[in-house]
Amino acid sequence: MDEQTGSSLEMSGNAINPETLQAYEQEAGDSIEFGDDVQDVVSFDKEEEERKRQEAQAAEEQPVRHQGEGTLLVGSEMLKLVEEIDGERKSKHGIPHSGLVISIGLLLGIAIIIAVVIVITKTDRAHEAEEAEAQPEEVPVEIKPREISHIPVSISPKYADIMINGVPLSLTGRNLGDGLPIVDRYENQLSFYSEDYVPLSQIVEPHHDVVESPLDFKLLPSDTYLHSTLTVKAPKNADLMKLVYYVNGRVMPTTDPLTVDCVSGFPQYIHVQQGGFGDHLEIVWPTRDKETVELPELQTAYNAERVTLFNIDVPPEYMEDRSFSLQVYYTYDKFANQGGSIRVDKGELIRIKMSKDKRYSLDMILDSLPFGSIRVKPYLQLASLGASIAKYDRKSDKGIVICFRRASESVCVDPKEDTTVPSGKWELVGYREQGGKKVWLEGAPYETLVSDMTYTFKVSANGNRLVYEITDKKKTRGH
Repeated sequence: MDEQTGSSLEMSGNAINPETLQAYEQEAGDSIEFGDDVQDVVSFDKEEEERKRQEAQAAEEQPVRHQGEGTLLVGSEMLKLVEEIDGERKSKHGIPHSGLVISIGLLLGIAIIIAVVIVITKTDRAHEAEEAEAQPEEVPVEIKPREISHIPVSISPKYADIMINGVPLSLTGRNLGDGLPIVDRYENQLSFYSEDYVPLSQIVEPHHDVVESPLDFKLLPSDTYLHSTLTVKAPKNADLMKLVYYVNGRVMPTTDPLTVDCVSGFPQYIHVQQGGFGDHLEIVWPTRDKETVELPELQTAYNAERVTLFNIDVPPEYMEDRSFSLQVYYTYDKFANQGGSIRVDKGELIRIKMSKDKRYSLDMILDSLPFGSIRVKPYLQLASLGASIAKYDRKSDKGIVICFRRASESVCVDPKEDTTVPSGKWELVGYREQGGKKVWLEGAPYETLVSDMTYTFKVSANGNRLVYEITDKKKTRGH
C-alpha cells in the first residue's frame, strides 16, 4: 500500500488493518475508489450490506419457527396459541397464561356439570317410565260375596263394647237393638269388653237357633284378676293429628304412646285408623305387669283396598314344641305349624286354631274386609293338670277371703264350702269387705297346689297385711 492510501486511512479516524481491507476486497470482488475532493473517507461495510440483503430476502419469504419437532409459521394463529401457552406472549385481551388455563378449566368443568345433569335427567325419566310401566293397572277390586243376617243378643252390662270377628259394632252402622250383623252360613266370633269386667268371647255356629238357645251373655267383675299395663306405640308413618284408636271396640284418646289398663291373659284388640291408609288391627295377650307393643307401618290405601296382609307372630318356644299345632284357614288354603305373613283376599274370614300340650287351645275368627293389615301375637293359657280342693280353717278370720289368680284366671275360696282350684302355681291374695267394696291386703305370696290334694288355710290380717298358714294338707277323698 502507497503513502496516499495510508494517509487516507489515517484521515478516516478508523485504524483499519491493510490486510483486513484486502480480505474484504477480495471477498466482495469490488474495488474502492476515493474522490480527490472528499474530505471524509466513507468506508463500505460489506458485512452490513450482506445482512441487509438477507433481511430483504427474508421479507419476501414466509417466516417459520421451529417448535419441538414441528415447524410453525411466524405470526400464524397456531404459533400465537403455542406461545401463549408457553408464556411467550399474552393473549389479545392481555390474559396471562395462568388465567387462560383457569378459564379453560372452568369451561371444561361447566361442560362436565351440564353433561352430568343431562345424563341424570335422562336416567330419572327412564326410571319414571319403568315405574309407570310397572304400576299395576287400575282393576276393579273383587270382594268375596257375602250375605249378612242379624241375630238378637243380650249382654250385661248393656254398655259393653261388642266386636264381630274383630270389627267394632259401631263401624257396621248398627246397634245392639238391631241385632248383630253376622256373615250368613259361616261361623262368627262375638267378643264383649267393658271396663272393670272380664272379657268374653264366643263362636256362634251357622244357623244358630236363638229360640232354643238365646244368646245371653253376662260379664264378670275383674277386680280379683291380675291386671297388666299395655303401652302402645303408634305406627312410624302415622300422623297423630289424624290417627284414631279403637281399643277393644271403643274409641280412645290419641296419644303416643297410648297406655291401656287390661285384664292379664286376655286378647286386646288395638285397631288404628287414618285417612289415606288401610286400617291396622293388632291383637296381643299381655301376661306380665307391664308390656309394650310397637305397631307396624300402615299399608297404603291402594294396597289395603285389594288385599289384607295377615301376620301371625308365634313365640319361638311354641315352635320348638312338637305338640304345637297351628292352622290358619282362608278360602280353601291354609298354612300350618308356622308363623309368618300371607295375603288374604278382601272379604275372607280368617280362622286361627292353635293347640299345645299343657295349654288351653285357641280358636279365633277375624274379618279381613275392613283391614289393610292384621297382626296377631298369640298366647295359650296354661291348662291345669288336675284339680285341688281349698277350704278355710275354723279359726280363720271370717271377714277375709283368699283368692288364687294367674293370667286370665281367678278363683276365690267360698267361706261356706270347699272350692275346687285348678292345680299349679298361683298368686295368693286376700281382701275384706268394707262398705260394699273390696279392700285388698298386702303381702301376696305364691303357692303351688298339687293335683288331688285338699288344702286347709288359716287366714287373718295384721293391719293391712295378709297373714296365713296351711294347717292341713291331705289326699282328696275318692282319689
